Amino acid sequence: MFIAKKIIALNAIIGGAVLATVGTAAVAYALTNPTCRDKLRDCKDKLRHCKGKMCSRSPDTNGTQAG
Repeated sequence: MFIAKKIIALNAIIGGAVLATVGTAAVAYALTNPTCRDKLRDCKDKLRHCKGKMCSRSPDTNGTQAG
């Protein structure tokens, strides 16, 4: 049973390391590729615009709108 726990822990550590490496490579590629960087900038602008719209509307409490 102890060996199984070690294998599971080792698998989680190796999986985390692989995920971090792949994620870092994907971010580095996205920031160095001009086309991808422009798409990320457009997506960022859309998210900020959407956040602004969502935060400025009145809260809907118990199915009724305020105001």
